[in-house]
Amino acid sequence: MKKSGGSKMEKLLFNSTEAAKLLGVSINYLTRLVKDRELNGVLLPGRKQLRFTRHDIERFIQAHRVTFPEQVS
Repeated sequence: MKKSGGSKMEKLLFNSTEAAKLLGVSINYLTRLVKDRELNGVLLPGRKQLRFTRHDIERFIQAHRVTFPEQVS
């Protein structure tokens, strides 16, 4: 883990449940995003458990951000 400002530790890896919650999607949809190569996952050695980096989650959010034009009155 990486230190960020003092003694507080910033979490760098998230399990599927945590990543789905951060993205506001179901675990099934999260799995589909990985299978469709829209979101990178890290497969832990010797396990069948996916982890997601903070960087990949933030990059996914940024890539799918929607901006709405200002209303003209």
